[in-house]
Amino acid sequence: MRNFRKGKKILPLIIISVYALSYATSGCESQSSIDLNLDEWIGNYEFYEFAEPNINMVYTIIIYEDSDVYYADVSINGFQTMKRIRAQLTGNSKSIGLVFDKYLPDNVFESLIPGDVLLTFSNSGSEIITEWIKLQPILSENKVEGFYFDKIE
Repeated sequence: MRNFRKGKKILPLIIISVYALSYATSGCESQSSIDLNLDEWIGNYEFYEFAEPNINMVYTIIIYEDSDVYYADVSINGFQTMKRIRAQLTGNSKSIGLVFDKYLPDNVFESLIPGDVLLTFSNSGSEIITEWIKLQPILSENKVEGFYFDKIE
């Protein structure tokens, strides 16, 4: 009985200590890992898919900066598809996420909500690794993380 009472007093102190430590370190972590200069991602990116017998899909992403906010205008054209999407960028010089902001004019189908992560890009030397999240390619073999988009200067 006596040990149980001690445990009841120590447990709240442990919980408070863990919470305080995680709160204190989380501020330091986020400050050092945030890289607000995403200029090296600015540019045009393209990916093309073809599925037999005659299904074509063209993915175009234009990344730009406007008033210190980085955006990506995503255009997907092809078989029964015409998507026009604006996303905001999150991340740093090594990796970015395209987070859905709104639909642009001429968009045909709406299934995304603000805050959805569309996909991520990561630097791998001279190539870009794509991880598909809410946006998906048409070919199942392209759904795995890999090298799909080329930067067109």
